[in-house]
Amino acid sequence: MPSPVQARAGLGSESGARKSGRTTLSPVTEVSEVTLPSRPPSPKLLLMRFSRAHLAIALGSAGLLVLVFLGYVYWLSNQPPVLSRSEERDPLTQMPISITMNPFRDRTIERTANSFISEMRDGNCRKLLAQWEKDYRRKRADFLCNSEAQHPLISWNLVQWEDAPPLVILQYKGQRYSSPSQTETYKDLFSVTEEKKDSGWTVTKYDSFY
Repeated sequence: MPSPVQARAGLGSESGARKSGRTTLSPVTEVSEVTLPSRPPSPKLLLMRFSRAHLAIALGSAGLLVLVFLGYVYWLSNQPPVLSRSEERDPLTQMPISITMNPFRDRTIERTANSFISEMRDGNCRKLLAQWEKDYRRKRADFLCNSEAQHPLISWNLVQWEDAPPLVILQYKGQRYSSPSQTETYKDLFSVTEEKKDSGWTVTKYDSFY
């Protein structure tokens, strides 16, 4: 504990400093800078960043695929009904072994032909060709109906498509019974010719080798 004399001396010095207008500064303490190690990101945050990056990549890829698909659809919509024909041909008929049809083609022509062929198969030849019997095709209509009765049609599939404006000629490979008894079968070629009129596509000719 300071003595009364020291205390008075201290007070005297403080009052003297105040009187003289001087301020006594405290000693400066030197502080060193401390750098704390950064905290690593949490696994949850890393997972979120990873998921967002993959989501952006997936969305970009999906958008690109959609654009490619729409471009392909647009290209197909401007192509003819037959996209390609096989180079290999039937040695007897010289028809292509196979054809690739445009999935976006107008199927009205095929539906009209299939409806006509189905009626022929069901024995309605005279009804279908009634109009033919009134003009130059009368003899042809008689021959066709008699032949259809002798060689009933079983099944058929499209093997060739020819555009000959204003006509379209569809070639089919069919399977028939060799006689009305329906004991044996054989295959032949037949064709359906259509013309687009005011009422729509109409069958104007039917040919078969029988």
